[in-house]
Amino acid sequence: MESGYRSRIIKLFTFLGGAYFFLYFFLPKKIYDFEFGRFHIEISKGYQTIGVMAVGIGLMKLLSVHGSRIIFRRKGAFNSSALLVGLVTMLLLAIGDWLGGLDIAKKSATISNLADFATVIRTDYEQKRSDRKPLLVRTDLLLQSVEQQLPEISREFNPTELQSSDAAAQLKITQIRAEGVKALSSVQESSVGLRAEIQKGEDRFNLEQLSGISAALSSLSQARQRLLLTSFDQSKLKRFYNILFQGVFNALGAAMFSLLGFYLVSAAYRAFRVRSVESGLMMATAVVVMLGQIPFGLYISESMPAIRLWFMQIPNAASLRAITFGAAIAGLIMAVRMWLSIESRSFSKDDKRGAK
Repeated sequence: MESGYRSRIIKLFTFLGGAYFFLYFFLPKKIYDFEFGRFHIEISKGYQTIGVMAVGIGLMKLLSVHGSRIIFRRKGAFNSSALLVGLVTMLLLAIGDWLGGLDIAKKSATISNLADFATVIRTDYEQKRSDRKPLLVRTDLLLQSVEQQLPEISREFNPTELQSSDAAAQLKITQIRAEGVKALSSVQESSVGLRAEIQKGEDRFNLEQLSGISAALSSLSQARQRLLLTSFDQSKLKRFYNILFQGVFNALGAAMFSLLGFYLVSAAYRAFRVRSVESGLMMATAVVVMLGQIPFGLYISESMPAIRLWFMQIPNAASLRAITFGAAIAGLIMAVRMWLSIESRSFSKDDKRGAK
């Protein structure tokens, strides 16, 4: 009976989940004081979590099937070995690429946040926010944070640390370094100016200095991000990742899809054989469309491209809308059947076993 109860619980939660999203779509946002979708964000996060778990289950199943084939040396063990080696290699490289991008984003966000902080200081002072610290105190904190970051950024823009064997990449790094050094000098000048404004006192403080350092910090953040990205693109990890992804994976995908061309030609030959009035109309339409697509069609008639365009925009668009409408209805019916667990054949088998 355990499997019977388990299938009923799954069906119950499937129905409740479908009912929630159905009602969330149709009901108004608020019904008097009741808000139906108050916890919609939390529920959506749960839905995403289930999707991530499905990915994990898929990986476990993949490792189980192909791992057992390798261990017991069954037929196709070599192909399974190649698949798992490629899976693990690309997974490790993708994680490394993600961590590198995350580190660059964190370093770039440090200066970008300081630029935003300078803008917030000015806005709060102009709005006379009483719940904020005094202008001079916040400006001094801003300058302290900027001065802590400048030595590390100066080292990053050091010419001796920016070298690449690729001439094009080296030229790009040199250009970015020039922009970064210029932005760095602008930040240093703005910092000196702000220190002078702090000494004058709040009554004589020039708020334009905050806008100046904010703009300089934004330029420095952009230059730093471009520099870090360019340097990371020249790393061994990123190069190896590009070789496997762009040089191997994309090439294999292109080769696989190019094989579909032969099947398309075969299908087109069978479809365009004139055996009825419908196939004759389709053949004639295909010929007109192809002649309107190539320059040779202009030798037959200058109106051929316009005729082709009419076929594509009127009859073809109408038929595609009809197909899309039918597919949408079929998808809706399938969704309702899944919502009511009618398509869950495995559940019915569990019920039968449980009944026995």
